Amino acid sequence: MNVSRVRSGFVSGAALGLLAISAPASQQVEFTGATSEHQWELRTLNPDLPSDWTGYSHLVLELKASSPQRFSLVLHSGGRSQRRQVQPLPNVWIRAAVPLQYYRQPNRAGHDLASVGKVPRASFWISTGGTYGPLDAVTALGVAMQQPLGRPTLELRSVRLAREDPGSDLLDRKPVVDEFGQWIPGDWPDKIANEAQLRREWAAEEAELA
Repeated sequence: MNVSRVRSGFVSGAALGLLAISAPASQQVEFTGATSEHQWELRTLNPDLPSDWTGYSHLVLELKASSPQRFSLVLHSGGRSQRRQVQPLPNVWIRAAVPLQYYRQPNRAGHDLASVGKVPRASFWISTGGTYGPLDAVTALGVAMQQPLGRPTLELRSVRLAREDPGSDLLDRKPVVDEFGQWIPGDWPDKIANEAQLRREWAAEEAELA
């Protein structure tokens, strides 16, 4: 197991939207190796986070992922490591309001196995299966990725709890989808740059199918 590298920087409590007087440091982790995992004690992320999360409905994260690759969001509570897969929108700051009900008990809502097993949110989706239990003795939060591609990174700048859903959203207020339906913050080989390129691609495809 490779432990990913972490980079810390200080940000203001007002910028984080926290009630805490002291500002926690932002955390950045890089995923490398066959299995890459990092774990933080709660006080490292936010000194005001309690260990007993009873009565709270959501874990609210402000994060930025460099890749759409799925990672596990791990809650360490009462000797249990409760993992749920998360797939965020990449290369933008998002608010991810993670429903804690998926850690406490199996999901019973949905019209088929797929919709029961993973749930979409506005800025990410989350899986619902795994180890369940009360979140009344949380000591740490972790992230992990299996077989990461391209040394992806994940940055956390705010971690807090909420008693009601504050909503998940994009925090970067700028266009993220271009005129061709492509994700603007991402880049990849053969990404369409203009209409002329798109028409050439269409013509080449039609020639191959002829």
